[in-house]
Amino acid sequence: MTAGVVTVRAGTSYRDMVAMVRRHRVSGLPVIDDDGKVIGVVSETDLLAPEAADPGHGVHPAPRTWLPHRTLAGAPGSVVLGQNIVDQVRHLEGVVAVHDHFTYPGP
Repeated sequence: MTAGVVTVRAGTSYRDMVAMVRRHRVSGLPVIDDDGKVIGVVSETDLLAPEAADPGHGVHPAPRTWLPHRTLAGAPGSVVLGQNIVDQVRHLEGVVAVHDHFTYPGP
């Protein structure tokens, strides 16, 4: 991953996720495993769910709330990396469409 893509790992606290969404001005956070593979996405909507505010709540390997359309934003280091992220999110269970709003580096 590059510095432009903000991700979280399974077990990240609710408080930390909210802080990251605010600090980086993103609408969602890809959830990655120890190998850097995308295993889920936490959106602002997910963070608004009443059960998410439970202080002990963290990201589970398979987030319970899924929206069929996902919008990705950020600045991956290359087009290839951005396309890889989009492809991984597109293949997650329940995802119908992925909207790529990444900012790619110039030639």
